[in-house]
Amino acid sequence: MDMDLVAFWGIIAFVFILAVAGLIFLCYWIPKRRGNKKAAIILSSTLFGGLILLIAYGFFHDQFYTKSDVEKFLANQNIMLYDDFQIVKTDDDGFWGAYQMFEIEISQADKARIIESIKNYYDFGARIPARREPNTISKANYEDAGAYIRERVQNFAPGQSPVIERVVVHEDSNEVICYKYLP
Repeated sequence: MDMDLVAFWGIIAFVFILAVAGLIFLCYWIPKRRGNKKAAIILSSTLFGGLILLIAYGFFHDQFYTKSDVEKFLANQNIMLYDDFQIVKTDDDGFWGAYQMFEIEISQADKARIIESIKNYYDFGARIPARREPNTISKANYEDAGAYIRERVQNFAPGQSPVIERVVVHEDSNEVICYKYLP
């Protein structure tokens, strides 16, 4: 990584931490100077606790994926699950949010239905071309190395990274792996 970029983000983080610490101190100092020490402690403690929760959420937000988040992602791929499923694993790249992955365990009936819908796609087997038109959505359904894959790529203006969503259904297990790459 470029040292100038590291220094830049280090300075931004330092200024942010200083500003937040200053705000918390002011929320303590102003009420205390007015003679209300209890309000000062409550206000500054509440802000400090909120800051800690915000930081913790940034590090652990991949643990907060719910079934409704999975259903929303799959609905965007035109996939509906009728039986119950379990979230096996979630992963992302933390604060940057450019990569998200989750793995779910589905029923045999849902798996068969998803594979059938991928196989019956009108353009089954075609892949998304490397060169794509801007401001379009490209879709592909294909089979690759024992897995059926549904892929959706949303392109933006030239020079901008696309949003890539991929659902991988393995033939030999009931696990479905979903990926989302954000710009």
